[in-house]
Amino acid sequence: MNVFELFAKVSVNRSQAVTDIRAIEDAGSKASGSMGPKFQKLGDDIGKWVKRGALVAGAAMAALGATSLKNFATMDTKMREVFTLMPGLSEMAKTQMTADLKEVAQAIGVLPNEAIPALYQAISAGVPQDNVFEFMTIAGKAA
Repeated sequence: MNVFELFAKVSVNRSQAVTDIRAIEDAGSKASGSMGPKFQKLGDDIGKWVKRGALVAGAAMAALGATSLKNFATMDTKMREVFTLMPGLSEMAKTQMTADLKEVAQAIGVLPNEAIPALYQAISAGVPQDNVFEFMTIAGKAA
């Protein structure tokens, strides 16, 4: 999945959330109208709180989506820089290398975006590609 496909999915999910919020608001309005005058204010208040809660949740989801998209794009850019050190590397090998990097990052307790510069430095220093992740794991645990 590329950055544009991910952005499209986030946008579609946000649109669906807005549609769901409007449906909840409409249902609350209809219910409060049928409750009679005493309960109408209570129904209106509940509808307002549900709407506010849904909007806050929607905003949080949108922020998380934007942050995730930014992190994905940053990681993709940094990994492309690493791949320039290994011309002719197949797409399958690139995918495997990215997955291995994520495992090493988790093993040493850092984010993948923080481990990529170490990968770049190790490869450019001459650590063989087939040994680089073992090298990074040992170095990371030692640090």
